[in-house]
Amino acid sequence: MKTPTTVALALALHATILVGCARTPGPSPSTSRLPAAPPQAAAEPSAPQLTPTAVSSGNLDGAGTGSGNNHLFVLKPLPQGFTAPTTFSGTFDSAAGPQVDICELSGTRTGGASDKTRVCSTVQGAYHPPLVSNITGNPYRLKWDTRSSASITGGKDFRFRFLSKGLPIGFVDVGVYPKGQRPTGTALTRYNGFILVEQESTLDLQFRIEIGATAVAATDADTLEFGTVRLRGTNDTSPPTLTRTVTLSNAGNTELTGITLNVTGTNAGDFTLPATAPCTQPIVNSATATGGAVTSCGINVTFTPKAAGVRGASLVIQSRTPDAQKVVTLSGLGQSDVPPTPSNPPADGRLITVFPARSMVVLDKFPANQLVTVRVTHAAGAVGSNRTATVITNAAGFAEVNHPGGACWSGGTPFIQPGDTIEAATSVSIDQLTVADVNLTSLPVATLISDPTTTDPKLYDVDLRASVATALVNTATPGPAGLEVRIVDTSNTRFDKNQRRDLRASGDPAALDDEADLVRVGAIDGTHDKWVATFHNLDEHDVNLIMASTGIPRVMWLGTNPAAGNEVTIHEAGTGVTPEALAGCNAPFEGPSVTVSPVELSLLAPSSTSVASGTLTVQNTGGMPISLSLDGLTGSSTLKQTATTCNAKAPLDLKASCSIDVTFSPNNVAGPYLAFVTVNSQSPAGPQRVPVTGRVVAPPTADGKQLFLAPNTHNIFVFPGRSMVTAEKYQPGEVLTVQVFRNGSLKYKADNVIAGPDGTAEVNHPGGACWTSFTPYLLPGDQIRVLGSTSYEATTIQDVKLDLTSGGRATSRSGNTVTVTGTYDPALNPAALEVRIVDSSNTRFQVNGRRDLRAPGAGTLALTAPAFTGSFTLNTFDANLATADTAIARVAWLGTNPAAANEATLMEAGAGITRDPMPGCAATAPLDPPPTP
Repeated sequence: MKTPTTVALALALHATILVGCARTPGPSPSTSRLPAAPPQAAAEPSAPQLTPTAVSSGNLDGAGTGSGNNHLFVLKPLPQGFTAPTTFSGTFDSAAGPQVDICELSGTRTGGASDKTRVCSTVQGAYHPPLVSNITGNPYRLKWDTRSSASITGGKDFRFRFLSKGLPIGFVDVGVYPKGQRPTGTALTRYNGFILVEQESTLDLQFRIEIGATAVAATDADTLEFGTVRLRGTNDTSPPTLTRTVTLSNAGNTELTGITLNVTGTNAGDFTLPATAPCTQPIVNSATATGGAVTSCGINVTFTPKAAGVRGASLVIQSRTPDAQKVVTLSGLGQSDVPPTPSNPPADGRLITVFPARSMVVLDKFPANQLVTVRVTHAAGAVGSNRTATVITNAAGFAEVNHPGGACWSGGTPFIQPGDTIEAATSVSIDQLTVADVNLTSLPVATLISDPTTTDPKLYDVDLRASVATALVNTATPGPAGLEVRIVDTSNTRFDKNQRRDLRASGDPAALDDEADLVRVGAIDGTHDKWVATFHNLDEHDVNLIMASTGIPRVMWLGTNPAAGNEVTIHEAGTGVTPEALAGCNAPFEGPSVTVSPVELSLLAPSSTSVASGTLTVQNTGGMPISLSLDGLTGSSTLKQTATTCNAKAPLDLKASCSIDVTFSPNNVAGPYLAFVTVNSQSPAGPQRVPVTGRVVAPPTADGKQLFLAPNTHNIFVFPGRSMVTAEKYQPGEVLTVQVFRNGSLKYKADNVIAGPDGTAEVNHPGGACWTSFTPYLLPGDQIRVLGSTSYEATTIQDVKLDLTSGGRATSRSGNTVTVTGTYDPALNPAALEVRIVDSSNTRFQVNGRRDLRAPGAGTLALTAPAFTGSFTLNTFDANLATADTAIARVAWLGTNPAAANEATLMEAGAGITRDPMPGCAATAPLDPPPTP
């Protein structure tokens, strides 16, 4: 069964998907997209396997080749096909801190090179992990008793992985054969590279670790990019050059010595090293360094192109430990001594898109596999320094700077401002874009509207304000053809309005506007006009997508000639949109920026009468002092801002922070509740809106897990009249336990309730699980708990009832007016009550084109506590359908937070509604009658 039709769509008001360069990737700024990266195969630690000389390399074929880790030896017993070493060149490391972990191998044994790619399975047992430590002796020694677990049987293969002070340094494979059946002939060949062990025997293993086994060469960059360097002209007295530095360090736990440097590759002659060799002293790990030990050294590489075009080579860093070899890719672009004439805007169909609020630049439709230097040149009087980045386009001519999968800025991440020039230079062209002065001046605001043409009153308009410099505005009515406002959902959920992931309001009169207006409302100052984009007649689903943290508003300038599609400036605002360095980039942001943490504040009260509190921290993460102002909390009154040190009159200094204190008073209702705090600043990211949620949780259970008294990240729906529970949004295949607590004690349960492919699990419904022992007669006040792999969540059955006729029906008819009556607990929130008539044959009602009627909605809901009346005035067809045998009447309580739509009590009446066990469950779980009054 799918989601019960009585339950409204869940509103993603507190989604926390982040966007921005240092977070989850946001929406692609172009229609040209990079292909999705293939899933990474599971891999062993970066430790090599042992070779036939008992030292490590990647060979498994018994041929005795490979260099590997010359400081790790297995001495007794040896793998099948290996030769015993007789001498050792190194010194035994008595302080290696040896450890060995053991795991079962997946896949089929071949006795060849493919065995190295086999990975450890996740089977648990006496051999998995365990980590064998406190190993002593010279050589080191351990014993493995294959009788310790019934899971260690003949025909299985295991991997012994050697570690020194926590770092993997090598592994050897062990094959267990059935007792008394040692393999011979062809079968023995398949054990090449394996230690052979008889089932139910003890493996007595000796191994030797020498000093130097774990020296690991590391660099601060795997690629050294030099950008564009002009070739020497006829009148030049010396060739132009560019020097960059790569820093070498040691990620291992022993000294890195005997370092040699060499440049190899196609254009090795274009890249030169210093005349005096650097890095001649031993390098130690900075985490363990003492005294004046050397922890790193810089290697300067100079690029002098000898020809135009892309030039590439490799810097090979080698030491006395073979495993410590490191290769750094070198790349640069030689440019003709007569540079091409810049084209602004870009020419020949090439596209440059700039996202100032992300310090991000996107190139599209450039030559494939082309090295491009991207440069930001600030306008006169602008804050910050001119910055560059070097990128290589993919096969589709696409590349990005400061976005996941793209390149980093060099030296500092620029504060991109209106009037700046963005340049993309190749060996044959220079394309430019001037950053347009467009800006979002507010976040979306939703207004409930009344539409007499529809039976659903929950329709909204959403307004979004933007400012555009008058110098860039086309004066045509109704707006500039190059201006567009969008709202994009970064979770890729589709809007009901148009079945796309974005809504658009265009300044081009000929463009599709999705029933949206973009109207100039007047001047902000002497240089800017204000525009308002209004998106009309949106349903509740779309509004909640817009208001969630996954909804990112944009104002876009599509260029002086939008039809050419060659220049775009996009200004964004919303959760996670910040001008900061891409994760992994060593280029701090140089302009104004603030970061609010956490990105969502969740307050958990231990009871419905207690108070919970928390703090938001606002930090200046930019390169200059910044002024702040707060809008305060907007949303549920149970969440309040109680104090703040963020003074709007005093700029926040570099790296300084201030705080915002928030409290949650649940007022006897479990929640969840939602509000937003908005931090305004002159950051190009615009306002930062942070969701704050509050909910009540019970004390931890006996196993230490938290019990949420209302659903947290899942849905729980209870059908008391069917003795049925539906749980949603779990992982496919997740095994759940559903419990019924009455008066604080466990009364009933259902074990091994398995979530289906869509994450839905059900009890006492066809396709679901049976109750254990007895099918419960569910009562108001019963607490339903769903125990998942990571959470315990609950909902309490509420006292809602239907008035039934002697025939067990709940609908009454007078002419073409159909009514449903009943009672409810007066303590319930009236907004959480709903009446429906559902046609179980899936016939559509003419009044709304749906298979159900709702009050409020197509009908009216009158409440006179404790009674309710749902009334539907219909045509004859609909009145007949609403009172037919296929009609099911329902009264629903939609949860402590009806907008979240994640819990419900649904009382039903109609043909086939019974509390009996579902077919197949009666024998094992007969109906337990209700308690005697």
